[in-house]
Amino acid sequence: MTDDWLKSMDDGKLVGAVLLDFSAAFDVIDHELLLGKLKCYGFKDAALSWMESYLSRRRQKVFFNGSFSNSKDIHCGVPQGSCLGPLLYSIFTNDLPSVMNKARVVMYADDSTIYSAASECNELTNVLSSELRMVSEWVDMNKLVLNISKTKCIVFGSRYMLADDPLLNLAINRIHVEQVKKTKLLGVILDTALSWSEHIDNIVIKMGKGIAVTRKCSEYVTSSTLNQVIQSLVFSHLEYCPAIWSSAAKKDIKKLQMAQNRAARLSLHCSNRMNIIKMHQNLSWLHVKNKLLSSLLIFFRNVTFFKKPQYLSVQLVHTSNTHNHQTRQANSGQLKQLKPRTNCLKSAVLYRAIAEWNLLPIHISQAKSKSTFKKKIKEHLM
Repeated sequence: MTDDWLKSMDDGKLVGAVLLDFSAAFDVIDHELLLGKLKCYGFKDAALSWMESYLSRRRQKVFFNGSFSNSKDIHCGVPQGSCLGPLLYSIFTNDLPSVMNKARVVMYADDSTIYSAASECNELTNVLSSELRMVSEWVDMNKLVLNISKTKCIVFGSRYMLADDPLLNLAINRIHVEQVKKTKLLGVILDTALSWSEHIDNIVIKMGKGIAVTRKCSEYVTSSTLNQVIQSLVFSHLEYCPAIWSSAAKKDIKKLQMAQNRAARLSLHCSNRMNIIKMHQNLSWLHVKNKLLSSLLIFFRNVTFFKKPQYLSVQLVHTSNTHNHQTRQANSGQLKQLKPRTNCLKSAVLYRAIAEWNLLPIHISQAKSKSTFKKKIKEHLM
């Protein structure tokens, strides 16, 4: 999705996105509508009967002020905490994209984002307004509830396109949709320029909190346990979706490196005077820049070898397919690079991944197993 946005920005367009918020999404799914959709998708009578039995005859009660309420039958919703819950919700909302005319919608569980691109803000407003009317009708037909107060819209663009501070004038059921300068989607903070500065600042704060908690218990655990705690409380934040935001500016990456340096000093119980390079060598840690690069290449290996996600894999073109004769690049399995007009596209995951993949030695890019690939990448970047 962010690659789509960056491509549109590279073409000199504005991108408008609406992040829909459904109220109690898993709790209001109508059982009859769900079973009807399952039948349309080809579920047989035996499977439908089993699903009806799974959903029906469930009861609930509330514990309040020291006592339980009376039990009541549940006539809607899917069981939360179950394996089937998110799957059934995804099936139930699977037809939402069919109501779109010009905009696109990306869905992950109960997070749905509608977006479109246009050269002017007025055109963008007209397109998104029309699509929101269709979405509102679809929501009513499916007996869902939109939380309009938590539904936000945002405009992405280059600094030049954002200079005039473009404003969307969107409403759902005559209720204004708030436009924001930054928002969080699936744990990643998005800003209007897709600079990732806000997201990295948030990561640094979380890493700092993890380091502070770890320092308190560092005197009471072994070195191996301490490293496991650092991995869990500190590096887990650094390793969430790095392929998306690793195109951030050097000054922001430097903030992450400084946080990692603090974690290294804690792990080794050394002073601020200790050489950073030696600390990382002793711990066999990659520097942040290389750690992010490693994550990007590991992610891209799934794209090239296993065609996942398919949206990215279908865009790959091997150089051997662009020549009528064999070349060294073709024999090495190199990929044809995208042609950017501005620096916007250079921030896209696909552009950066292809650029780095083509620089890999062939014995690394053609490694057969994932574990071997990860080991060779780490050795290469150390």
